[in-house]
Amino acid sequence: MKALIALSLALFIISCSKDQELLTKTTETATAASLSSLFGGNPAIGIANNEYAKTGPYAVKTNAVRGDCKLISGLLYRFASKTGIIAPDIKCNPQFPAGSDFPIATEVWYPSNIRELNRLPVVNLVGGILSNLGNYDTYAQLWASHGFIVVNSNDFINLTPLMHTIGAIQVSIEDKKPGSDLQDRVDLSKMIIVGHSAGAGAAITVSSYPPAIFQQIDKRIQIIAALPIQPSILTSSSIVVRTPTLYLAAENDEVNGRFATLNYYNLHPLIQPAWFATARKASHFSPVRSIEKNEYAGITTAWLLYHGKNDPAAKAYFVGSDYRLQQDEQFILQPANKLDLVPKTYSVKRNLAANSIR
Repeated sequence: MKALIALSLALFIISCSKDQELLTKTTETATAASLSSLFGGNPAIGIANNEYAKTGPYAVKTNAVRGDCKLISGLLYRFASKTGIIAPDIKCNPQFPAGSDFPIATEVWYPSNIRELNRLPVVNLVGGILSNLGNYDTYAQLWASHGFIVVNSNDFINLTPLMHTIGAIQVSIEDKKPGSDLQDRVDLSKMIIVGHSAGAGAAITVSSYPPAIFQQIDKRIQIIAALPIQPSILTSSSIVVRTPTLYLAAENDEVNGRFATLNYYNLHPLIQPAWFATARKASHFSPVRSIEKNEYAGITTAWLLYHGKNDPAAKAYFVGSDYRLQQDEQFILQPANKLDLVPKTYSVKRNLAANSIR
């Protein structure tokens, strides 16, 4: 009996040792994956990136001003750039705290042959807290090359609706200004509210407003969709969002955690279409990296083309029983049930309102 007890105890100790060894290896693997996501990033993959994470048919023009990143933020940006946290060789707008200019700035990006085109839809973009306009050049250039007017606004805090409001004012002014490239070329009836981190939180707030609020700026303004990428945990609730919304999370979000984005999706009004996706191996800083390491470049472009231009190929990523977002390996996928209504999972999902769209 003593021998049997000793043998059982020995086997238990060995089993615990093996379990601890497995747990240690799993933890080390997860830590290595998180560090890889943070420092340097991973190549973007998947069908949306293959199709849309590339320059569109239009050359791009902008009134953006870029130079060296200065002051304290400049030092931080250069460190983050050299360590692979953000895009290499970043250039900054001279607004404070990356320069000495006034801390509020806005700029526009658009197809260079816009005078030969009809009115174009608007992407109203605001970045994350402590960011600079230059952090989002990849998105601005990409989306403008696909036929959008991109207005990028920043006050380096970006948590409030102020920056999206200023962006709307700016494009309304440009549309009316004699001699402006954008005169009579801005389709204010097709405005998509976009943001990253703090700006994504602000996008949720703005897309909750009654239409009359932004129509005080210009009666033609219609907000037709929202695109919050890794929204800040400091955001007000999404329970009264009034627009179709694509909520994008990161598997390795070091700042907000992916749970925050999922929570906003779960609180989204049932009568308004909503989609949710978590990018595999993505970092909170993926949206400010070069396009080949930006896991969201393709799917965000598809979302804009779907709502801004009713593009049928882009629409297929979000609509139909076999919608392509659910098949995209860049994102955590649901193995079998394509109508994932389980609120706790991080797989691609859409709500009943989105599921009913044809």
